Amino acid sequence: DGVDKGIDAVGYQAIAPALPQLTFPRVHRSRMVDGEPFFRMQEGPGEPNTETTIEVLEKNGELWRYGLYPVTGKKHQLRVHMSALGAGICNDPFYPDVQRDAPDDYANPLKLLAQGLRFVDPVTGDVILSANDAIDEAKVQAIEDAGIQGVIIRSVLTCEARRGVCANCYGRDLA
Repeated sequence: DGVDKGIDAVGYQAIAPALPQLTFPRVHRSRMVDGEPFFRMQEGPGEPNTETTIEVLEKNGELWRYGLYPVTGKKHQLRVHMSALGAGICNDPFYPDVQRDAPDDYANPLKLLAQGLRFVDPVTGDVILSANDAIDEAKVQAIEDAGIQGVIIRSVLTCEARRGVCANCYGRDLA
């Protein structure tokens, strides 16, 4: 389970508790397996199947801003890796512990931000699609022509909002 060769992950930023006892940058590798409840992941024994490079971008007292660069693309990988290091991402309702029956608090969102993801033609090196680009028929055709086998997209079917659908997953049109 790795990031497709046609996908270039630019990285993410997260706000999480300070980890002064660790050295950065660092590479965190682990085996991720299904967790409990069903929607969570956890680290388990065995050969690593995930890898994330982590660096400190800013130190601000008890909270630091981290740069997260996943090499692999497992569900909740960044959240699990940060939690395993002892610094769960701020406002995460699922890691390190599930906050049961916690109301959605849109004033305090998960402090994890994608800095960009783009699809690159593996032959020409041309950027086919960048983060936040609307995917129209022409871009779908370009992705298919480049031989990219699959992509993960946000949609009303995959939205993780507890109630309803967030604006990013809703998109511009449901028709």
